[in-house]
Amino acid sequence: MDQSSAASSRSSNVAANPMQVLLNERVDPDDPLAVYRLIEVGLAPEDVLRLVDAVELLKDKAVLAKVIGMTERTLRHRAKAQRMALTSDQSSKVMRFAEILSKAEEVLGSREAAERWLVKPLFGFEGRTPLDLLCNSFGERMLEDLLTRIEFGVYQ
Repeated sequence: MDQSSAASSRSSNVAANPMQVLLNERVDPDDPLAVYRLIEVGLAPEDVLRLVDAVELLKDKAVLAKVIGMTERTLRHRAKAQRMALTSDQSSKVMRFAEILSKAEEVLGSREAAERWLVKPLFGFEGRTPLDLLCNSFGERMLEDLLTRIEFGVYQ
């Protein structure tokens, strides 16, 4: 890849929301069945690495391990090994992270604000961070609900 296309790729990742970065136009993020099928077969390590490159928070080894359950080094090794897809469970975790980060970015106004919010303990959730709550679908639903309430100014 030459310098201009590398720079273009980086700038398009900055402008795109995390879901768009992760899916890379392979499927429509608004098509739940297409996203389900992609998760079922497993995300390619390259897709996740593109997200890691675009999201500053994922450069923290502990955060990456919590989100995916593996290190960046393992991801890069899998990418070099060609077609060693993530498991559906790992893919689902990454997708949950990208969805919530995209929604938080939209509601809070910037990627930086969304990333700070993800690691800030929340009083209403016994001091857990949004990142902690992403460990399962129930936590994700609570975060979606919270972000919707923030978006519309309803805090109770």
